[in-house]
Formats: sequence, structure tokens, C-alpha cells
Amino acid sequence: MLIKKITRINRKQEVFVLFFDPIPFLRLKTPFIVRAFHWNALAACGIAVREATNSDDSFLRTLYRSIREPERAWVPWSDDEWGRFVDLQFQARSASYSHQFPELLRYILETDGNPRESIWIHETPQELRLVDLALLPEVRNQGIGTAALKDIQSDATKRSRPVVLHVYSDNPALRLYQRMGFSTVRQSDGRNEMRWQP
Repeated sequence: MLIKKITRINRKQEVFVLFFDPIPFLRLKTPFIVRAFHWNALAACGIAVREATNSDDSFLRTLYRSIREPERAWVPWSDDEWGRFVDLQFQARSASYSHQFPELLRYILETDGNPRESIWIHETPQELRLVDLALLPEVRNQGIGTAALKDIQSDATKRSRPVVLHVYSDNPALRLYQRMGFSTVRQSDGRNEMRWQP
């Protein structure tokens, strides 16, 4: 179970803190065979896609830290304190995703053999859920996210399933999802549930 605590710094600034509640529970795995995804639009951009392995842990931590970096200015912490905080948050998120999405597919996107982005997808008989799409700062706004979404939408069309995701209203990616045809179907505490229907 994931518990999210919002620590308010002032009226406009908040730091999101994730806690993983390790109460044991049983979870049934999804009874279907996951089919491969086709990354044609990404390939046209010179991006290679492969499944993530345990050896990618260091890169994924670096990527996660880059995502949380804007929040660092809101707290008076040392480098060590911030580093420990982000590591704990990374571990909590990883544990939560493992329980929420037992068939999670994790992909690493590479340019010239160097990891630059990650895509996490969970497929059920009802939908394709884009759990996470993250890019290093130096490769953002170069059309990579657009190409990834085109490929996911293409496979969703072949499967006749919608693509769903969650994104906060202050996340710049919201504009990308809107441009790619996603519509907000539910909103709560600044968090948008979005859906694209083939």
C-alpha cells in the first residue's frame, strides 16, 4: 500500500513524500500473456529500446533524482540529506510499483548505447497503463516523448485498448499528453487521470 504525505513548505510549495506500507497481502497476477511492443517511431529518431535489467538500477536512480531536483530548492537540506531522501523515495516508489503492477514492463531508451530515458507500462485485458515516462533533462523537448507515445498508441490501437495515465497539473508533460489526444477523465488534488481512446 502506498501512502503519500504532502509536506507543505509554504502556501505554494510542497514536497511529496512517499511511504511504502509493508503490510503483507496477496495479489493475483493478471491472467494473460503480455505481447511485445513495437517502437517504430522511436527507431526513426535513432532511439534503441530494450528491457530494463538489474544493472540499470544506477541509471534509474540518477533519472529519478533529476525528476525530483526542482523540489530541492524548497528544503534547507545538505547534499547528503537530499541524497538520502531521494534514495528512500526511489525505493518506496519501486516497491509500490512492484505491488500495484505485478506485470510491469520496464524499458530503457538508449542513444548511441547510452541510457537516456525510461518507459514503464502495465498491460491488462482492459487497458494499457503508462505508469512512468521519464527523460533526462538534456534530452527533453527533442520529440522523444512524442515518438514514444505514438508507438504506445499504435500498439493500443492494434489491441483495441485505451491508454491511461496519471499526471499532475503542474507537470509540463501535461501539455504533451493533451497534444497527443489524451483527455482528462478525473481530477483530484491536482492529479489528472487521462485517457486516450483508439
